[in-house]
Amino acid sequence: MHFDALENYYHSQAREWERYAMIKARLVAGDPAAGEVLMALLRPFVYRRYLDFGAIESLRKMKRMISAELHKKGMDANIKLGAGGIREIEFIGQAFQLIRGGRDSELQIRPILPVLKRLQQKEYLPEYVVRELAEAYEFLRLVENRIQAWADRQTHLLPTDEGLRLRLARAMGFGSWEPFAAALARHRQRVQGHFDKVFAAPQAEVESDSQPLSGVWDESMEPEEAQAALAEAGFNAVAETHRRLQQFHGCAACRGLGARGRARLGELMPLLLEAAGQQENPDQTLQRLLDLLESIVRRTAYLALLVESPLGLSQLVRLSGVSPWITRLLSRHPILLDELLDPRRLYSPLKRRELEQELEVQLAGIEKDDLEQQMERLRQFTQSNMLRVAAADITGQVPLMVVSDYLTEIAETSIVRVSSRPGLRWCNATEHRRGWRSARAASW
Repeated sequence: MHFDALENYYHSQAREWERYAMIKARLVAGDPAAGEVLMALLRPFVYRRYLDFGAIESLRKMKRMISAELHKKGMDANIKLGAGGIREIEFIGQAFQLIRGGRDSELQIRPILPVLKRLQQKEYLPEYVVRELAEAYEFLRLVENRIQAWADRQTHLLPTDEGLRLRLARAMGFGSWEPFAAALARHRQRVQGHFDKVFAAPQAEVESDSQPLSGVWDESMEPEEAQAALAEAGFNAVAETHRRLQQFHGCAACRGLGARGRARLGELMPLLLEAAGQQENPDQTLQRLLDLLESIVRRTAYLALLVESPLGLSQLVRLSGVSPWITRLLSRHPILLDELLDPRRLYSPLKRRELEQELEVQLAGIEKDDLEQQMERLRQFTQSNMLRVAAADITGQVPLMVVSDYLTEIAETSIVRVSSRPGLRWCNATEHRRGWRSARAASW
């Protein structure tokens, strides 16, 4: 197959499981140079440029299918595919790779143990979680090796014969089956617990029918019932809020959604209504959020982000309630929604040295003659750091008198970097100076 045809297939027709399989793809034969070209063509298919939280739901569904098939075949004790097995450890690492690998090239690696180590270094997973997963992985792989060496075939099923069980236990360094089985169960329970924490997003698992406000969104309630539900949720101008919801429900962007997008939006809206109703200005907050959603609703990856991340959703609602400027910024640049996932960063503006280090990391790996990509990274850098300053300011995390200092340091860091790159110097330096003079005077 021609490379162009292969690229077209993966980007337009390939299924989700093929993305996971390609994480571990490597060259095994043929022309190495051509192989590198092919891998470069397929990399954007595997690692998306945005934070792809939709990968969690896809992996979750795949695991359910595997578990159902194992249960049907009576193979629940499978140490690779069963609960707490090798595959769950790999799924944990792959979930972070698929979500963040497009934005962080250091996660684009194949072996699972180095992946887990990098997740710890980047503070995506705690040290004790990585330690327990690594210990379990090594233990389970050794069990797999012992089983397959004895059976002389590929298998992941524990023996049922007493003699074979004793042989396996002793091969693993235990005197009898019972202590080995206890150690195995302990490892698998830990893995399953960590797997559930990563994949079982409570708000994504709740059936929409059980959400009190789901009937308001799906229009299964009569108008009077819907308005009463909105009032109970905390809204004041319920007639106008209900009318605006109906207007959004029937907008062109929502009507154009596919089945997957409609399902995601159906999961999100009751959660959004509930959170907005708890704000001091619920009707105004919801209006701002609906304006934001109308601009991003066709990009279902962002809907998945908000459904899968309760913390991200709560920060969005909170900031939208107090700042129309932030809501408009997120509407224009929805990639900044990623910044809402970590409040430690969101409400802690960076100092000059930290800004320089962050920009250095963001520009690393971009070819010097790739002017467009350099400009895009610079825009993301300035916008994300401007968002942090705004969020910290309006929530009282930093004193008002130092806000302009933070903005000045962001501007100067950007301009210094622009000036050091000849291709960017002429086109961006003036733009940055003008933009930051107005930004410093802007009201959040």
